[in-house]
Amino acid sequence: MRKWMKKWQGVIIWAIAIAFVAGMIWWSVSINLRGTSRNVNYTLDQSLAYITKDGTALTDPTYWLMPWEVNDYYSNLLSSYRINSLDPLFEEPRLKALIADVFLQQKVILYYAEKNNIKPSKKEVEQEVKSIINTIKNDQNQLDQIKRRYGSLSVYEKDYLEPQIRVQLTVKKVQEAVGAVSEDEIKQYFEENKEELQNQYDRVDLEAISFDSSSTVQEFLAKASEMGFDEAASSMGLTVQPFSNATRGIFPEEIDTALFSATPGSIVGPFYFLDQWYVFRVQTSSVLTDFNAFENSDAYSEVKTKLEQEKFQKWLEEFMREENLSYVFNDQVLEYWWRYLKNEEGLYEKLSNLLFQEDRLVEEVSDELKSLFVLLSDTKIQDLTQQIAEMTQYEEALKNAQEPDEDLVKKYGELSLEEVAKKKQELENEKNTVESRKRTVVNYLYSNYPSSTYVLEYAYQMNPDDINIRYNYYSNLYNQIKPYLSMGSYDPNQVLRTMLGLYTVANATDASTDMRLDSYYMLYDMSLALKDPTSAKFYLDEMKNLDPSFMDYESAYNQVESLLKELETEESTPSTATGE
Repeated sequence: MRKWMKKWQGVIIWAIAIAFVAGMIWWSVSINLRGTSRNVNYTLDQSLAYITKDGTALTDPTYWLMPWEVNDYYSNLLSSYRINSLDPLFEEPRLKALIADVFLQQKVILYYAEKNNIKPSKKEVEQEVKSIINTIKNDQNQLDQIKRRYGSLSVYEKDYLEPQIRVQLTVKKVQEAVGAVSEDEIKQYFEENKEELQNQYDRVDLEAISFDSSSTVQEFLAKASEMGFDEAASSMGLTVQPFSNATRGIFPEEIDTALFSATPGSIVGPFYFLDQWYVFRVQTSSVLTDFNAFENSDAYSEVKTKLEQEKFQKWLEEFMREENLSYVFNDQVLEYWWRYLKNEEGLYEKLSNLLFQEDRLVEEVSDELKSLFVLLSDTKIQDLTQQIAEMTQYEEALKNAQEPDEDLVKKYGELSLEEVAKKKQELENEKNTVESRKRTVVNYLYSNYPSSTYVLEYAYQMNPDDINIRYNYYSNLYNQIKPYLSMGSYDPNQVLRTMLGLYTVANATDASTDMRLDSYYMLYDMSLALKDPTSAKFYLDEMKNLDPSFMDYESAYNQVESLLKELETEESTPSTATGE
C-alpha cells in the first residue's frame, strides 16, 4: 500500500514540476482564478513566507507568499486528480511545502524580471487572453460560473485573468532566457551518459520460446528458417511467450547484447538461461544507438527538460546569492517541511529540541511537526545503525590485531579499542533515545489520528502484538483495498497480506467478539469480491458460530450460492460452445 501511495504522490509532484517548468503556476481557467478584491491590503505578518534582500523584507506584496496561494493551488491540484484529501500529517504538509517552494521560486523570477525590465508585450498578453476568453465563451457552464463569481466576463478578464497572464508570460520569458539548453549541451550530455541512457530508455518487444533440450532447439530453428517463426512453433506445439517493452538488464549481458543489436523480425538465439534453452524473435526495437536515434526518441524531450531544470536551479541559486536574497517563513510547519524537502542538515536535532523538554513530549507543538519528526527519526535511526555496524567492524579488526578498513579510519580517525567501545556505546545510547522518542510521538499520533494510514503503519510496526492496533491496521488496509477488488486492479500480495492479518485477529483469543466478527465479515466480503465462494462460506460459518444474530445469514448464504452457480455456469459455457 505504501508503494502505491508513493507512486501516486509522485504523479502529483511531477504535475507540479511540469507546471513550473512550463511557467504555468496558475491553475486552469476551467477551475477559475481566485476571486479576491483588488483593493485588499495585506500585511507582511499575514504571509506564510516572504523574500528578503540584505536581510530586509521586500515591501512589494508580489514577493510575499500568502496562504491562499498555497491552499488554492493545493485544493485545485487535488481536484484535478479527483482526490478528496491526502493524509493531513504526512502527505498534505509535504505537498504544500513543495507548492510553496515553487511559488517562492516564481517570486524570485518576478524580482529578476522587474530588475531587468523583462515583460511580455501588450500584444502577447492580448493574444493569450483572447484565446482563453474565446474558450470560456464556448463553455456555457464555465461562463455562467465566472459571471456569478466576478459579476461579468469583462471584469474577470481585466481584473483577474489579464494580470495572471502577464505574470505567466513574464515567468516563461525569464525561464527561456536563463534555462535554455543548446543542442551542443544536449549532445555532450548524451555522449557522456550514453550507457546510462541506454539502460534507462532502450526497449524491445520480444517473443520467446523455451526448450528443454538443444536438439529440440535445432529442430525448431531448422523449421523456422523454412516456414517462419510462428508456423514452426505451431507445427511443434510450442508456446510463444510475449515480452513487451523489455529493458536492458533483464537478461544476462550476452543475451542483452544480441537482443538490443538485432533488427526487428530477427530470430535470435539459442541461449541457455535458467536451466532452459531460449529462442527469441525481436518484434520492435527502440535503441539509442547514436545521437540521431536519441534525438528522435521520447528520451530526448525528457533529458532536455531535466537539463533545463538543472540549469534553472543553478541560475536561481547563483542569482539569490548575488542579490543576497533569502526566504523567511512566518509559518513554522511550512518552514520545517520546506527545510526537510531541501535535506537540511541538523533538522532532526532542531525538531527534537522543539518537541521534547527533557523526555516529555510538548503536545502543544503542531501535530504536522510531530509527523515530520517521525520521518526524520527513521533516517536518524538508519544512520546510527550503520555507524554502529561500522564501529563493530572497526572493533573486530582491532580485536584480531588487524588493520581496520581504510575508509573507516578515514571516517572516524585512528582509534584505540577502548575509544571504539566508547564510541559504539554512545551511538547505541543515542539510537535508544531516538527510538524511544519516536515511539512516544507515534503513540501520541495514534491516540489522536487512529485512522491515518501512515500512523497506523508506524503504530503496528512498533506494537505488532497489540490486538487493537492490529485490528485497526488491517481494517484500514481493507478499506483501502476494497474499492479496487471488484475492478480487478489490485496487488495480489497486498490482498493476501491483508486477509492473513485479518484472520489472525479473527482467531485471536485476546480480541473482543466484535473485533472477531468484524474481521470475519471483512474476510467474507473480500472473498465475495475475489469470487471465492468456498472461503466466503467458511467465514460465514465462523461468524454464525460466534454470533447467530450478527447479520442476515440467510441472505448471505444465498449470495454465496448464487456466486457458486455463476462460476459453475462460466466453467461449463466454453465446453458447450465448442461441443466438447
